[in-house]
Amino acid sequence: SEALPAPSLPSFYSQVGGSQTIGDTATALIQYSTSETGGFDTNSFFSGASAYEYFPTIAGKYFVSASVSAYSSGVSNLYALEVYLYKGTTIIARAKFDSRMAQVYQHTPVVNAIVAMDGSSHKLTVQCYANTVSSSVTVINGNFMAYQISL
Repeated sequence: SEALPAPSLPSFYSQVGGSQTIGDTATALIQYSTSETGGFDTNSFFSGASAYEYFPTIAGKYFVSASVSAYSSGVSNLYALEVYLYKGTTIIARAKFDSRMAQVYQHTPVVNAIVAMDGSSHKLTVQCYANTVSSSVTVINGNFMAYQISL
């Protein structure tokens, strides 16, 4: 079979590189990595070393998607899980599962957005907020990706 050609516009795909703990009623930066299976970064705009941010230096509009899959320490312990997409220090999109009336064990919220990036100062990161029955959650999976859709 023939390999697909590399995209000509900037794009990246990353996944959670291992488990990460988020305390009760806490928010944490999600640690994605492009070195996981299937990960790529066509222009080296993603920093997975410590900032875990996408910083494209080519201006344009980008389709961005992020997910976080996390579970609580016991059945019915997870009340709410929220995923925030940040552009700099501002939340520009969010996804939330809130199951206070019927607590669950695991959630996977997904957030999608079309984001205008200036090519010089805009950076994207993903954070997650967890609310449990006084325990923590463990992030076990998720992805963060973007691709340019127009200049």
